[in-house]
Amino acid sequence: MKRRASALCRRARRAGAKPMQMQIGTFVFQAPAEYAELTRRSGRRWMRRDRRGWPPALDDVGRQAEEITLRGTVWVRTARDLAALDALRDVAGAGADGGPAATLPVYIGGGGGGSGKFLGHWAVTRMQVTERDLRFDSIPARIDFTVSLLEDVDGGGNALALSGDGVDRTVTEATLRDGSVIRTTREDGEIVSSELIRR
Repeated sequence: MKRRASALCRRARRAGAKPMQMQIGTFVFQAPAEYAELTRRSGRRWMRRDRRGWPPALDDVGRQAEEITLRGTVWVRTARDLAALDALRDVAGAGADGGPAATLPVYIGGGGGGSGKFLGHWAVTRMQVTERDLRFDSIPARIDFTVSLLEDVDGGGNALALSGDGVDRTVTEATLRDGSVIRTTREDGEIVSSELIRR
């Protein structure tokens, strides 16, 4: 994983882009807003069936939506550092045409602009910010943050189900603010391809 990340960073530098950790929608995690810890949780869903005279039986009904938690610190040296996380808060709560918040495409590594590894669409379910070491003017010297993401297994946007070969295949499209479209193909719930279409 570290080798892959290093290769993506070198490729981004050659292209003149600033290496990033992760991109959520249009927000990019890079200096000064960088996370130091990433936790990814996954699991299976089990249905419990009671049986007379026997312990309950368990049936596997599929995987759970994955969760990602990011933790990091912004060291405040300029006004830009102080507002570093505001853009993520805006992106997380923004919906199309003023509607409800939408799930967002997430990329990891690379140099931004969809150049990293596509992880699918995720919802920002929680964002916690703690200001520490406050100075006399109430400006913090550091800001600790925690961001929680929940996987959108339907892929965001409008889904088109395809069938005919016994495979549960779904194609989804999600439009970013710059007009670009991310088209994702899933087979039996797993991402098999994704492409960024610029318009």
